[in-house]
Amino acid sequence: MTCHGDEYAALSPVFDRMKKDIVSMNPKRIGVVGSSLLVQKVVPDVNGCTIILNENVLNMSSLDLLLVDHILPTDTCIELTPKTANKLLRLGGELLTTDVLMTRSVPGNVRKSLARIGFTYTRKSKSHYLVEEMVEAGFSCLRAEDITDLVRNWWEQKRQVCSSPLEESSYAYLLDDDRYSLGKALFYFYVHAEKTYDLEEELNS
Repeated sequence: MTCHGDEYAALSPVFDRMKKDIVSMNPKRIGVVGSSLLVQKVVPDVNGCTIILNENVLNMSSLDLLLVDHILPTDTCIELTPKTANKLLRLGGELLTTDVLMTRSVPGNVRKSLARIGFTYTRKSKSHYLVEEMVEAGFSCLRAEDITDLVRNWWEQKRQVCSSPLEESSYAYLLDDDRYSLGKALFYFYVHAEKTYDLEEELNS
């Protein structure tokens, strides 16, 4: 598969949003779960901060910011629940995540086909439960925004310039299928939340 130019250009609106939120926080300790490319795209404007990547994040606590991405392809797949995120952040720390929600069951053969083009992560949930899940995990949800159309633009671009004949059926599932495509069964959300209480303290009290 050969791609030309900046294959992530279509994701600029998402990256810009993340970068703006990060810069406004001025965090000193940042945990990043996802592709290392995300650091290049959204973190460079923050000076004097320590960045902890992927598996190393799970050994941390009292982070100022936890950044979790499920858009960019990565060889390291770490499933991080909101309750786990609570343990890693200090009180008042913030979570930025791009999540992929699956609102109906997707058959195994479709999942296998989607994995061929790098779509490997989904979390089964209804979009309207997302804020409730964050609150139950000790967060105040500052923003929960459906960014499916923005990310769809990126997948459409990849389909045009990067796809091989073998992969076309996979893109058809993701972008065209009446049952399982983006906007039908699969949705991307951008979530910005603040840790407002400590779950471990609640358990120990």
